[in-house]
Amino acid sequence: MACVLVAEPPRSAMWLAASNKQQASGDAAYLPSVAAMRYNVRLHNGRGLSMKWREPWLLGLRHQPRFNPFHWGVLKTALGVSGSFAVLGAVTLLTRERSASDIALSLAICVGMGPAIALLAYTLNWLSPRKVDHGPNGIVINKGESILLLPWQAIASYGFVTVEGEGALSLRDHAGVDHRVFLSDRISRTVIERTLREHTGLVPGLPR
Repeated sequence: MACVLVAEPPRSAMWLAASNKQQASGDAAYLPSVAAMRYNVRLHNGRGLSMKWREPWLLGLRHQPRFNPFHWGVLKTALGVSGSFAVLGAVTLLTRERSASDIALSLAICVGMGPAIALLAYTLNWLSPRKVDHGPNGIVINKGESILLLPWQAIASYGFVTVEGEGALSLRDHAGVDHRVFLSDRISRTVIERTLREHTGLVPGLPR
């Protein structure tokens, strides 16, 4: 009777093969996570599918309206805040007995706090960079507390222009108003053009 002997691999070789198989499966699971992470980074930086960026800060400051603390909006805010403090001060004076010096101090605070708060809010808003984003209804340009919504239907034309050697996106509405924002290095013009073409059906080109 013939006898067949089958050689069994040593346990160390079996353990090494299992370890290599586990490492390979781990690498296979690791590679998609790296790709997903890089894809998310590209989206975050504006190089992916999202038309979203922040305008370069110094460029935005140079090309926005000059700093004007006597703007009507600042004065209106100052009057509103001062009026609110005056009402609170009057209520406090009616409920408590105050001397003439306390009344004068309260009036000075009411008069001074309104312009100070209005000037601080205007300064922070003036120094804040503009941020560009888009949604189902149109393009949103956010600067501090100010929000400008430009509906897709309101865009008559758009194009890429160069201002002082820097690239900018020009959005012209049907009233002829030119909304211009500078481009960031993290955003691709291809992404902007594709997004605008999908929502407006227009190709880039500004009428002269």
